[in-house]
Amino acid sequence: MAIQRKKIAMQPISVAPLIDIVFLLLIFFLISTDFIKPILQLSLPKAQTEDKLKKMEIVVSATKDGSIAINEKLVTLENYQAALRSEMLAKNKTDILFRGDQDIPFKIFVTLMDLAKQSGAASFSIEHGK
Repeated sequence: MAIQRKKIAMQPISVAPLIDIVFLLLIFFLISTDFIKPILQLSLPKAQTEDKLKKMEIVVSATKDGSIAINEKLVTLENYQAALRSEMLAKNKTDILFRGDQDIPFKIFVTLMDLAKQSGAASFSIEHGK
């Protein structure tokens, strides 16, 4: 006598929990992404060559109208040197990344670099687009 087994119908896999998980992951990554808008809108100059830099902790930004920022904090040209010196002491770094608008007057660029050197900056890097 042969034993007969009951055939059990396969249950369909429910995709509702999968969709919930996908939406939760999407929301998590959207919230955890950094959406901070830069304080100065710059149009960076282009260059043919590019060197990969390590992440710089002190970033000086300047626009063509003369606005200056050190790590997203607006400063004036008069207090630029003191603010840069205090930022270098606070972070214990002397490497500076310069971000300047492509239409910035060369005089402002040279002045910022000279004041940074007087403040104790050891090396400079210039950010540009490719």
